[in-house]
Amino acid sequence: MLNVSHAVVEPAAMEQLRECSASHHLPTAIDPLQSECQLSIVAPVETAAIPRVRRLAAA
Repeated sequence: MLNVSHAVVEPAAMEQLRECSASHHLPTAIDPLQSECQLSIVAPVETAAIPRVRRLAAA
């Protein structure tokens, strides 16, 4: 299991992790022999839906 629930993960990296999970193989650069693996990902919460608090500085 790969828990990245508290990490900031680039969308492209998260997509690659999901592809590895679906194909049951790591990228060939990591595993040239392409051994089968079981990868379970605990993804971070989508932050786009969470409003951010902005503080305005007094001029």
